[in-house]
Amino acid sequence: MTTDPYAALGVSRDASTDDIRKAYRRKAQRAHPDRKGGDAERFRAIQEAYDILSDPARRSRYDETGDTGRPRDTDADALNYAASVLRATIDGMHNVETTDLVNLMGARVKQDMDKQRHNKIQAEAVLSKRSKVMERLSDGPLKTMIAQDIASLNDTIKTIE
Repeated sequence: MTTDPYAALGVSRDASTDDIRKAYRRKAQRAHPDRKGGDAERFRAIQEAYDILSDPARRSRYDETGDTGRPRDTDADALNYAASVLRATIDGMHNVETTDLVNLMGARVKQDMDKQRHNKIQAEAVLSKRSKVMERLSDGPLKTMIAQDIASLNDTIKTIE
C-alpha cells in the first residue's frame, strides 16, 4: 500500500474505532470489485488500511514509525524501514547518543531475525506434516496439490535461510 491508511479510509488520525469501521464499510462497498464501477486495487488498499487501523498494535506502530507491518520483501525495503525509524528517532530526540541509536537498530535487527527464525520453524513443521500426509496418499489430484504445496514450502524455507 502506498497511501496513508487514514487517507485511504478518509478519517482523521484521532478517529475512533467505530468511525474507522464505518468508513471502511462505506468505502469497501463502493470499491468492491463485484460491484459496477468497483476497483480491485482500490478495494485492496482500503482493506489493508482497515487491517492496520483496526488493530490497536498495528495502528500504534504505524502512528509512531509509519511501518504498516507488512513483510518486507527486499533489502531495500528493510533499509527504507531502518531509515524511517532512524529519522523518527532523531526527530523525536535531540540529544541522542550514537550508542543509543546503534542499540535501537541492533534490537530491531535481532527482532527481525527472531521472527524469521520463528517463520522458518513454522514452515518446517508444516512441511513435516504435509510430507507425512503425502506418504499415505495414492496418486491423484490431492497428492499433486500437496506436492506443489511442499515445493512451495521448501522454496519459502530456502528464502528464509
